[in-house]
Amino acid sequence: MTQLLIQKKRFDHLFSKACKREEFEAIYAKRRNWLSFKQDEERAAKEKAGKEAGERARQQAEAAKKLKDEYISKIKAKIEQNTFAPEGITGNPRAEFKIVLLPTGEVLSATLVKSSGNPAYDEAVERSIYKSAPLPVPPNNPELFREFRELRLPFTYTHR
Repeated sequence: MTQLLIQKKRFDHLFSKACKREEFEAIYAKRRNWLSFKQDEERAAKEKAGKEAGERARQQAEAAKKLKDEYISKIKAKIEQNTFAPEGITGNPRAEFKIVLLPTGEVLSATLVKSSGNPAYDEAVERSIYKSAPLPVPPNNPELFREFRELRLPFTYTHR
């Protein structure tokens, strides 16, 4: 910006010394072109900075989503590993639970949101949620943990 002021002063000085109308018009046109060029240059720099900031934000959001998906997979795997379904389950029952976690990964609560239709399976999944504590959560990332504070996870029984 200071360079712009220096150029402006230089042009103003030349204006004051211009004797002929043609010289004045030539200098003025040159100044107008230079200012227009500088404004275009500044606008382009701002657009580039905005695009770069947008790209960085997109990459950070993508990395956060990838990390979140990774930890949700780890949580589900740990719970499913500890799920011992009762005998006689037919089909592939699916139960959905709302799990509230503490920052340490401890389970504050596990609430059945959607029953599988088989109360024995629902209870087995609930037991395994509490048994699996502490659940894996991202370390030292309070902003990302907000995504894990309340999880809504489906569990489907597959015959082993």
